[in-house]
Amino acid sequence: MIVENAFLKLPELLTSTYDHRDTFEATVGHFLAVAVLMELEARNIPLPYQHVLKEKPYPIRTTNGRPIHADILVNLNGVIETHGRMASYGVREQNWLEIKAFLSSTRSTSTVPKTANAGKILRDLIRLCILPEELQGTIRQNGRYFLLVCSGPAKDHLALQGRAWLSKLFCEGHAELHIDLSEEPDTLRAAVGRGFASAPDLQADFRVRTMAFQPEQIIPSPVFWGYLIRILHFNIAIPGCSVAFDDLPGDIWDGTRIQSLQNLRQNVLKKF
Repeated sequence: MIVENAFLKLPELLTSTYDHRDTFEATVGHFLAVAVLMELEARNIPLPYQHVLKEKPYPIRTTNGRPIHADILVNLNGVIETHGRMASYGVREQNWLEIKAFLSSTRSTSTVPKTANAGKILRDLIRLCILPEELQGTIRQNGRYFLLVCSGPAKDHLALQGRAWLSKLFCEGHAELHIDLSEEPDTLRAAVGRGFASAPDLQADFRVRTMAFQPEQIIPSPVFWGYLIRILHFNIAIPGCSVAFDDLPGDIWDGTRIQSLQNLRQNVLKKF
């Protein structure tokens, strides 16, 4: 609820200035963090900035020991009761967010790398699924969100044609997606991970819920399009290993599934 409400504040924050020469992806992350803080302050939460962490390392490190950072972590411990009835509405204690902002029209007229942009989105979706730590026998506490903000319609920044999974991602409501990386071109696979360019042996299924804001007219400009995507289910498979999970309070991680997640994570990170 906190993240969703914060998302709806972004149009006001993004259009609070007409000078967008310095509007970058980090700016979008800053505005979302500000919006979350506004939500927490409205609830009179003490020290709200402790609950919003930018560039928060995932608990998992790469094979060479380097940390991997999420764009934002929203920790709702002490803010909302996450184990009671609110869990049925999707409230989770740890909420991981990855952000992409395609803002080329605000700064450049160069050709937009639409296919590579699609690969970057898939990379973030995979990161959100495999990188948060899961503990055996505990009620699920990781919420997974992907935020996209564009300075034009999604079709202007992404290669949607022929990719039903990508088009569905930006339609409001619930959707089911299937991706077979072997069916995608080298440019997209390399954007997911350099190792997938030569060995595109990954398949993924997602169930998502999408919220969106879109302008009704583009004058005066610039204006922005935004999409907040919550991952409700994922099933990611590579040869010899797969992990499936539903974001429901009753679906609890057991030892076998955690081991499968660790194996999947290890093999995917090698290709990132």
